[in-house]
Amino acid sequence: MAQGDRKLGRRDLLLGAAALVGCEPAPLLRGPTRRPRAQTASPASAVPSLAEPQTPEPTVSEPSQTAEAIPCGLAALTSRWPELGALPWRNVLEVATPLVPLPVEELGFAELWLKQDAQSAPGYGGSKPRKLEPLFGSALAQGIEEVCTFGALGSNHVAATAVHAKRLGLTSRAYLLPAPLDEHGRRNLELCQLAGAKLLRVGSQREAEAKARRWLGRRSTAALFPWGGSSAVGDLGCVAAGLELASQFDRAGVPSPDYVFVAGGTLGTAVGLALGLRAAQLPTQLVVMRASNRAPFTQAHFERELRATRGLLTVLAPALVERLT
Repeated sequence: MAQGDRKLGRRDLLLGAAALVGCEPAPLLRGPTRRPRAQTASPASAVPSLAEPQTPEPTVSEPSQTAEAIPCGLAALTSRWPELGALPWRNVLEVATPLVPLPVEELGFAELWLKQDAQSAPGYGGSKPRKLEPLFGSALAQGIEEVCTFGALGSNHVAATAVHAKRLGLTSRAYLLPAPLDEHGRRNLELCQLAGAKLLRVGSQREAEAKARRWLGRRSTAALFPWGGSSAVGDLGCVAAGLELASQFDRAGVPSPDYVFVAGGTLGTAVGLALGLRAAQLPTQLVVMRASNRAPFTQAHFERELRATRGLLTVLAPALVERLT
């Protein structure tokens, strides 16, 4: 059996699930390569307590619909397909993140909305906690006590993993590639240190993965999380995000958007959103803006991961096959 075809196990979280039948997503839009600044943590001068996590204040007014009434996380999936409740899951988000209108007169849009994922989870927000919910769920269901992951120096994913692993009583470590370090990256490193994460610098992706597998060794209570949290398992958190977004537009009585724009690095967020929007049957085009110079940002990688995530969903909920093809 090929390595990518193995069933998910405690030592296989890096690999995800089997790649099954495919979808045909629209081609990716290749955009700027400059890394965007994420809005996921409070300023460096105000370090939040990990015992009492803080959530950034909203930067724009909240919508009229009640965010708490919108299903998020696993509930966004099971509210439509109850059989998906069989998925291992550990809640990190508390409520659906605000969907807020932005002024667009000068841009020529009829409407423009912002999905405020900076407020997705206490302690550390952004899109990364969404992928951590199914990853932590799979790990905890198998008795995992230590998690190891990867990223560039100052990585959002590494910081999110460290902070939320600490909140769940897990230890964490990460292998870090060289990268320019700005204020936001330094802040992420500070949060990792506060969370007690062990950080190890390496020179390449190959070296990182080799050292991580040697470290994993015979540890039966340890697991690897993928780069950026992106895998068939991790991407399920962003499928839920697409359904959450669809519910918010429906609840507000606002027409479905023509486009959804998202940054793409390891592409898990984009894969999950593509499937979530399709599952909700929205006539919406997903536009992926390049946010990484690294190898994963390719059309072929996107399609492989989309097939794998789709396969994992349809094994449990066969009714989704027709919607996702």
